[in-house]
Amino acid sequence: MDLYRLAYRSRPTFPIRTGWLVGKLRDIAMVGLTRNTEMELTGVLCIERNAFVQVLEGPSERLRAVYDRIILDKRHFAVEELCFEKIAERSYDDWAVAFAMPVKLPQEQRSVTDVYDLDAARLLERARLLRQTGVVAERSIGGQSIAS
Repeated sequence: MDLYRLAYRSRPTFPIRTGWLVGKLRDIAMVGLTRNTEMELTGVLCIERNAFVQVLEGPSERLRAVYDRIILDKRHFAVEELCFEKIAERSYDDWAVAFAMPVKLPQEQRSVTDVYDLDAARLLERARLLRQTGVVAERSIGGQSIAS
């Protein structure tokens, strides 16, 4: 099976409370925890100040199907594809939701105020960093859901 990586950014149509999976954000997270793992997609949904950055990895057709649904989802606007590329192996072994929690980020990363100021390479790097520092929910393929 060929693997691909898809990354996009978007803006939510609803307010976000950093660190809290409530309301529409909880709905998005719970669907991702279930559907993405069932589809054998891995990656991370990063929640920044008034923005989402999501990186997903898996088969091309499954990634495109998810992205097509996201574009039509009324909880997002300004959806912008950042990259769609073939990869040799996954960078993520699960699917997770991560907040950009400044207190946990390295000092030099705390000043990022808008992910729309970053190019695709810097956003992929930031997504890896948030996966390491800001996870509030995760699920491995075939594994149990963990939420904090």
